Amino acid sequence: MKRSAGILLPIFSLPSEYGIGSLGAEARAFANFLQDAGQSWWQILPVGPAGAGDSPYASESTFAGNPLFIDLDLLAKDGLLTEEELASVRVPAGSAIDYGALKQNRDPLLRAAFSRVSGEAAEAARREMESARLAIDQARKEAELQFRNEVGKVSIDIAEKMVRTRMQNDKAQTELVNRLLDEIEKN
Repeated sequence: MKRSAGILLPIFSLPSEYGIGSLGAEARAFANFLQDAGQSWWQILPVGPAGAGDSPYASESTFAGNPLFIDLDLLAKDGLLTEEELASVRVPAGSAIDYGALKQNRDPLLRAAFSRVSGEAAEAARREMESARLAIDQARKEAELQFRNEVGKVSIDIAEKMVRTRMQNDKAQTELVNRLLDEIEKN
């Protein structure tokens, strides 16, 4: 199998004007950086809502995503948030992060953005999500098939080596038995 390398960087450690990173422009820029640097993997911490102690490992849900990772700038670009609303949740660079305050400030903002989604926009987003899901499923199936093929090739190589080794051992045993029989016949 081909060797690969990557980097561990939690989503919340990406740069952002809003206290913690999101799955927006900074995430895409970092993914592009990894590709340009020849990296194959981006390891992240769990992305569920943080639980006790603001730990990603104590999530309140196995299935939900952390709403703090929603890109506020994309919501504004789509007309769902105003510049004034964005300004109200900006965090000065270098400030300590208070996750309780982030949650408290973002929740009303995200609810406001959700309330502004029209039926048509929601349907378009639903179609886009379904298309993305199908593309991801197809990519996963292709990667799984490639992995199985590579594992299969390795398994065949191992089996061939075992057969060759067994044949060599059998040949050596046959030669030994023949020599012993020759010695017995001589005596």
